[in-house]
Amino acid sequence: MREGLTLKRKRWIGIVLALWIVTLPGCGSQGAEPLRFVGSVEADQVDVSPEVAGIIQSVQAADGAAVKKGDALMTLDMSDYDIKLQMAQKALEQSELKAEDLRGGSSGNLIRQARANLENVGAQVDGALKELEYLDSNLEKARALFDSGVLSKAGLDEAARLRDREQAKYQALLKQKDAMAAALGLAVEGASSETLKSAELEIDMRRLEIEDLRRTIGKGILKSPLEGVVQSVNYQAGERIAPGQRSVTLIDLSRLTIKIYVPEKELYRLRLGMPAELVDAFAAGRGIGGSVTYISSEAEFTPKNIESRENKQEMVYEVRIQVQDPAGIIKPGMFLDVLLKEGAQ
Repeated sequence: MREGLTLKRKRWIGIVLALWIVTLPGCGSQGAEPLRFVGSVEADQVDVSPEVAGIIQSVQAADGAAVKKGDALMTLDMSDYDIKLQMAQKALEQSELKAEDLRGGSSGNLIRQARANLENVGAQVDGALKELEYLDSNLEKARALFDSGVLSKAGLDEAARLRDREQAKYQALLKQKDAMAAALGLAVEGASSETLKSAELEIDMRRLEIEDLRRTIGKGILKSPLEGVVQSVNYQAGERIAPGQRSVTLIDLSRLTIKIYVPEKELYRLRLGMPAELVDAFAAGRGIGGSVTYISSEAEFTPKNIESRENKQEMVYEVRIQVQDPAGIIKPGMFLDVLLKEGAQ
């Protein structure tokens, strides 16, 4: 809300200054008079949001800090996905072994290995089930403590996260157990060409799953999409963030514009591409300039709280000037004197 009021206030200040300048002696509407205005510098804002949900592990960005394209802004805790990736890699190894055995035909060793794999994953399922039951009980206790005001929301969220992670692990192990049971059945019965083809397709699917998990883990690092300045960091380490939430707001300093307001009686003298010069003392000799890139097609009334008999009929038009500032001196929020050059190319 404060930002919206500030922008609105700047807008009215720009309009007032534009009208005040053209009413000064020697700055009337005659064609020979210079087109001089005061405008405010603005920059594009870019909100960086995560594509995946998670708890923020660390924050690299800081308010007011300069960043380059590709710099890390925030890092999310992706340990849950790391576990899924490890499980997917193990599943791929198993699928490759199964396909290799099928290519060589069934044998006593293959059957013994399939049974051993099934027993191993079965033991893991039993252990995961016991851990899940414990975490379910722990979560219920955490909810009771939270409802009574003893436990914080962060503590409750952590208990829920641990339970959900174990639930995902348990479900994945059940799938592996089913796969191992199927592999044992194939080892006993023998493999047909169709079964071998199915096993090879399973390998392809496992590889795609691994690639997808790696891409997801990579999204845990939020990177700057441009070179600019950090306007605000909206979340801190330890907080949970959802996809699409604005985590960091950046200012793009490569596209600065000066917004001015031109009275209706002077509008005919303006054209797109018209060169502009900054006449402030600090800008002299620094190669700072610009050109008109936007002229509004709709007029705006003078604000009611500044109307007078002399100007209450005045209408103004918003005009934007693209800034050329090779030295990087101009900053958003500045109010600058702008001279538009008629007849210049």
